[in-house]
Parts: sequence; structure tokens; C-alpha cells
Amino acid sequence: MEFDSRRAWSRMPGINATNRARAELARAHGWQFADRAPWLLDRWPVLPFTQRGDMRLAYGSVAGAFHGTPFTAFEFFHRSTVLEKQALGITLNEHDRFATDTVWVLTLPAPMPFFHITSRDQVYFDTGQYPHPVTADRKFNRRHRLVATDPRVAGYVLTPQVVSLVREARLGTWALVGRDLVHAENAYLGGANSQKVLEVLGSLATLISCLPRG
Repeated sequence: MEFDSRRAWSRMPGINATNRARAELARAHGWQFADRAPWLLDRWPVLPFTQRGDMRLAYGSVAGAFHGTPFTAFEFFHRSTVLEKQALGITLNEHDRFATDTVWVLTLPAPMPFFHITSRDQVYFDTGQYPHPVTADRKFNRRHRLVATDPRVAGYVLTPQVVSLVREARLGTWALVGRDLVHAENAYLGGANSQKVLEVLGSLATLISCLPRG
């Protein structure tokens, strides 16, 4: 099912407010803005885009360069569940459950092998079957899972410096997809505010500088 603003009426004030804030952020920094960005929905086969659901919408998109690094940041909205109340086989009413994630995508200096990790700090379905990483930081290992990632690649990417930065900046769910670094966080009240967008951009730019080369 395509996005339906009537079914998502309870979320529209937050969506509209986020679009207004992102438009102001884009103007302030000379970035591009799009209130809806359907071309972003199917580009990255990683969380949160692989979560089940419909009524998918990308909104509040800002794109430009952050300290010279090309990036895009936007909100990803979808309906995760439809709850039905029935009596005598007749559906009396339906209740939709929606989810929103803020997504940041930064361009890497060079292509990287596929890598995907998620944290229990983020609520995503069907990730419990994935293995924990193996690093020298046991607490980090317990809190994270590798999603469809070669353990050898994980060992290459998760250097002590990267693990330390990810913990400090709370970058729980992120992926390397070709030349893109994709990071996602569960969002509330329509999406991340402008300060949050900038803070995470800074953390991700630092993460890129820490990733192994060659």
C-alpha cells in the first residue's frame, strides 16, 4: 500500500513540522531540500529499509556537503503492523502501527566491503538470529549484532578505534554499502531536530576518518 496521509493523520503534524525545520536547515547551509524523496526508498538493502511493512515514505530530505563530504539525511516512515479487532468474523476496526527512522548517508572516500551492524538500543524486528561481533570489548559485543556480514569483514572494520568511537557517539545501527555509509536511528515526534542532524553528521564524518583504508 502506498503512503496514505489520511490513514497516517496522527503523524502528519510531526511530518509537516519536520519538513519545515529541514527546509530552514537547508537554507541556512546552502543544502538541497525535498519534502518527499521517493528515490531514496530502495537504494540501500539494510536497516531500516529491510523491515517489513508498507506505506513507505521518505521525507524531510536535506542533501549537500558536510565539511567536504557529500551526504543525505532524511526520515524514513512506514507502517509496520495493522491490528484488527474482529467479532463473528467481521472486522470492527483497524489500528495502524507506524515507525519512523532518521537516516544519514555519507559518501566514503573509496568503496568498502559490505558491513552491517545493529544495536539493541534500536528497535528492529527479526535481528535476534544474527551473531554478535567478536572484539576485545565484551560489552560492545553483547549490545550489537552483525547483520548478514562476513565475520572476516567485521574483524577488519571493527578496529579498537572504531569500536570506541561507535560506543562514545552511540552509533548503534550502521552499514557500509559500496561507497555509502548508512546510519539509522529510531525517531520520535516526526524526526530528529536540526541540532541532532548536525551532531550525527559530525560523528559519522569522524567515523569515516577512522575506518581502515586499503
